[in-house]
Amino acid sequence: MAMTEGNVLPRLVSKLCNDGKGEHSLLLILHSALLQVRSRHCEELQTASAAKQAAVTKQSIRLPCLFEARNDGIAINLFWLSLNHMSTRPKGDKNMPLYICATPIGNLEDITLRVLRTLKEVDLIAAEDTRYTIKLLNYYNIKTPLTSYHEHNKHTKGLDLVKQMQQGKSIALVSDNGLPSISDPGQNLISLCYQAEIAVTICPGASAGISALVLSGISSQSYTFIGFLPGLSEKKARKAAIEGIAAFGHAVILYEAPHRLLQTLSDLHKILGECNITIVRELTKKFEEVKSGSINNIIAYYKENPPKGEFVVIVECVSEITVSDIIDYPSSVKDHMKLYLNQGQDEKQAMKSVAKDRNISKSIVYSQYKIQRAEKA
Repeated sequence: MAMTEGNVLPRLVSKLCNDGKGEHSLLLILHSALLQVRSRHCEELQTASAAKQAAVTKQSIRLPCLFEARNDGIAINLFWLSLNHMSTRPKGDKNMPLYICATPIGNLEDITLRVLRTLKEVDLIAAEDTRYTIKLLNYYNIKTPLTSYHEHNKHTKGLDLVKQMQQGKSIALVSDNGLPSISDPGQNLISLCYQAEIAVTICPGASAGISALVLSGISSQSYTFIGFLPGLSEKKARKAAIEGIAAFGHAVILYEAPHRLLQTLSDLHKILGECNITIVRELTKKFEEVKSGSINNIIAYYKENPPKGEFVVIVECVSEITVSDIIDYPSSVKDHMKLYLNQGQDEKQAMKSVAKDRNISKSIVYSQYKIQRAEKA
């Protein structure tokens, strides 16, 4: 689509040169202008012949902007700006795809231009909490209708959303923070789409768990994401989940609410023993806080400073920590057990001795011993 003196470029140049609101304003103005071009392109595409559509949709809209705009001391050189199509199909076609859109995890500016464009262009946004998502939409002046899709209506609402996509509506799926389907019901809708042979695409972005792991400085070569542990009332499942952390042999990512944080830290300490953790609070927000150290020290800190906000807990590799401080004993639990079994202790007594030596619970010794024996077999 050619740029002429009569359409977007002159108005864009004028606004970029005269607006005094800073870099953020420049980007939004530029994005708005690109959307105008894209909208006109779609109108032309819908009225074009089938042959012309096939030729046009293989290309991108390219905007040659050979000028430099200065604003608040920031120089922005615009040479070639390319805006790819969100979809080569006009709205109204059958089986429109589901767009999985990542939203900010705190700071509203942590969102991609592609996500913003998608949220503006789809027919409907399915949100975990519409009251929360409307703040994001208002911030970016997005007027797309919202509908709720959450844990308590996922079965009935999911089927309704699939039906709407089959009838030609385009839908974006968002969660309150980060990527849908991670600790929210988005997975169910995605599965329904695949069952109905509806295409699913993702507009990636922020993720609290990965961001916190990187920020912690703990090795991220391998890790396990657990999210929220089973509730306090689910004692057996909760205990088993924590015991499993020791068996992983690498970092583990947990989410936790402020009113449960101290109890979770206490449970981790009781079952895992003394190990290092990193707590990331209010990630990307004004009061972002990172605390690293032993569980005991972290518990002591939050007893004096009541937890507030949203938390990500990174548990360092338990097996490496407990073994690194032991010089006189075998490195593996299996060999450590063998040491006591050869001395005449039965398996139960040996587990108790190993747990005492390593300062971990007997249940962890049991799980690691069974795993290592199975690997050998």
